[in-house]
Amino acid sequence: MPKTVVELSEVLQVRVSRPALDKIKKAAGEKQQSVAEYVRQAVYRQAGIIKAAAR
Repeated sequence: MPKTVVELSEVLQVRVSRPALDKIKKAAGEKQQSVAEYVRQAVYRQAGIIKAAAR
């Protein structure tokens, strides 16, 4: 994750369907991450803060 001199507090609350939540939990588990870390990285990637890995 990016390190800066500015501290950022994050609160993200979203509604997802049960099947979507199950997929998120499974994907996070496969990467050995918490759901919060998995979603945080997805948001950062979408915002362009983290570059997507080449496939």
